[in-house]
Amino acid sequence: MYYTRKLDVFHRYYQVMASEETVDRIDRTLMRIRRLAIKPVPGDIPTPAGHHHISGAKLLACSLLADIQHNRDGAIAIKDVAAFLDLEHSTASRLMTELEADGLIERGVDPEDRRRTTIRLSAAGLSLVDGLSEVRRWVMTRVLDGWDDQELSRLVSDLERVIDQFHERLPDAMRAAQEKFDLH
Repeated sequence: MYYTRKLDVFHRYYQVMASEETVDRIDRTLMRIRRLAIKPVPGDIPTPAGHHHISGAKLLACSLLADIQHNRDGAIAIKDVAAFLDLEHSTASRLMTELEADGLIERGVDPEDRRRTTIRLSAAGLSLVDGLSEVRRWVMTRVLDGWDDQELSRLVSDLERVIDQFHERLPDAMRAAQEKFDLH
């Protein structure tokens, strides 16, 4: 009963929140952002001196690993990378094999579960991410030229709010959608 009441409140809230047209625009825009994030430019991305060109997928994986290593203690498993990148485990595993061959990651064994393989950025991988951070910042500055600081701050706040709400509400929304539309 509690769950049904919670779903009713959820449905009423979202029905009043925005028109279907607005929600569709938001959905399309988020999908466009996701496509840009996953494959920002065609082909390989040139890198700072001392590094070879890198594919968008490898760059995204290295950036993700750097974020995880920076924000979390403990081992990083391939399943973690697969989940964060929204990839099948086998695809993430192949990507990690390529990154290892490129010298950008190192594999290890989880000290808490010796059956589990862990990964982390190598010194070369960290150097690549650090060098590309400066390049990315420079590119973003040019892409967002013409926006004032107040507009950019608002954009960041709104994007962070969207991300937080997705993390908080998406699981319940997906369960409600499965029930409402009889999805399996």
